[in-house]
Amino acid sequence: MKTLKSFAKYLRESRLKDYTVFYLNLLQEIDIPLVKLAIEKGLIKDLKDEASVITTMERQAKSLLSIEDDSVITNAKINLKLWEEDKLPSISKNDILPADLVLVYGVQKKTMFHFLQDYCQDINEILVIVQEIEDLHINLQNEAVQMLFKIQKSTQEQLKETEVTRKRLLEIIEASTDFIGFADIKDRRILYMNQNGRKMVGIGKDEAADKFKVEDVHPDWVNEKLENQWIPISVKNGIWQGEAAFLSRNGDEIPVSMILMSHKKANGEVEFISTVSRDIREQKLAERELKSLNKELERSNTELEQFAYVASHDLQEPLRTISSYVQLLAERYKDKLDKDGNEFIDFVIDGSTRMRLLINSLLEYSRVNKIKPFQWIEPTDIIENIMQDMKEQIIESGTVIKCNELPKIYADPVLIGQLFQNLISNAIKFRDGKNPKIEISGKRENGEVLFSVKDNGIGLKREYDNKIFIIFQRLNSREKYPGTGIGLSICKKIVERHGGKIWVESEPGKGATFYFTIKTTLL
Repeated sequence: MKTLKSFAKYLRESRLKDYTVFYLNLLQEIDIPLVKLAIEKGLIKDLKDEASVITTMERQAKSLLSIEDDSVITNAKINLKLWEEDKLPSISKNDILPADLVLVYGVQKKTMFHFLQDYCQDINEILVIVQEIEDLHINLQNEAVQMLFKIQKSTQEQLKETEVTRKRLLEIIEASTDFIGFADIKDRRILYMNQNGRKMVGIGKDEAADKFKVEDVHPDWVNEKLENQWIPISVKNGIWQGEAAFLSRNGDEIPVSMILMSHKKANGEVEFISTVSRDIREQKLAERELKSLNKELERSNTELEQFAYVASHDLQEPLRTISSYVQLLAERYKDKLDKDGNEFIDFVIDGSTRMRLLINSLLEYSRVNKIKPFQWIEPTDIIENIMQDMKEQIIESGTVIKCNELPKIYADPVLIGQLFQNLISNAIKFRDGKNPKIEISGKRENGEVLFSVKDNGIGLKREYDNKIFIIFQRLNSREKYPGTGIGLSICKKIVERHGGKIWVESEPGKGATFYFTIKTTLL
């Protein structure tokens, strides 16, 4: 499953220069005072200069790496602390406008969205990564806003807030695309609402914010939650975060992702509450397109499975009838038929037998996607049970099976047993006269378990590596190696049911090693 961390790694390792150039081009288009100041002071050259590209690439690589190792918020806090303490190199505290941070974060986010479509096309993965990017930048912006409030409070207490400081503090809020507002903790009277907040709920820019109370801009169910749960939690813990809704003047509910913070005086008394809320209507709409598609897919899969089951089940009865009467025909009229007649009867019996095997295989294939609860299982125990069930076949073929220590996995024990049994059976079947030697291994890596089943059988050519996993595909004659050709396609379906993938590495006459991955937790 692709994530923001893997996306950041992809950008850092594969697209860093393209990513950096696109980022610099966006910065060029947006009027950000901090960037202009850095150019004026000679800290960076013109944004299109090669030296600027190289310097920015180094910074972007560190930034993307901080996403991979979960240090991005920590690093942001360190830099914000340096800003608060006026310890930034070459730039003074008063040179940085709060709005600069919001604009730079916005450019960074837009750049990531631009390259996301190149990284993955799966809608589920895109939605997951988009949400992770949104959450990350909400957290970054929240850190900046909280630092802003902290600086504001310090300035009010020490300098009584000069007009310049007040304007700079408001710039970050007015530049935000989110709803940002403050309200009195006692009477819930709104003290301030930024322009995007006013637009969201339909309050004109010239209307006084203190004409309204918190309950005027929320639906009843949100007001009940605010009063009885969310505000008390934010007062106790300092913050509450979750999904809520605003109410526009025309009566529309606007779903939002809300952060609610309480702000205290020096004596510990809560003075006011603030909110940073993001409109998530598009996200909710996408979740409803996605849910509808998933339901349709589930319905389609269910119908296909039912069709396969019913068709296979209903085919059994006429097939039994054909087989029975052909066998009666062979028994009663064997002496009366010539050689060709008896040969034709043998062909019909053989065809009926193979048809029955195909039908049973189709039934088996259709059952793989039956949703069953996963559980923690020991693959070693499952393989021991398989070896016991296949004891006669193992002894008869002289098979030696070595099973190394295997990690526990979260999976369907029946399907995992079927997966290993199919691979072991194939290793025994395709032995070409040799005593089969099978080695089973497994190890944890990158959030999943990698298994391997190695044999010393006939092997296969590289061009058949993918073909063997297609349903009913065969590479060898039915006379020499009997079967329906469905075993490996079932293995593939089982592995994919567990969020993994399966492949083979082999050479003719040198055996084959089947690899497959299983996620360590349920997807």
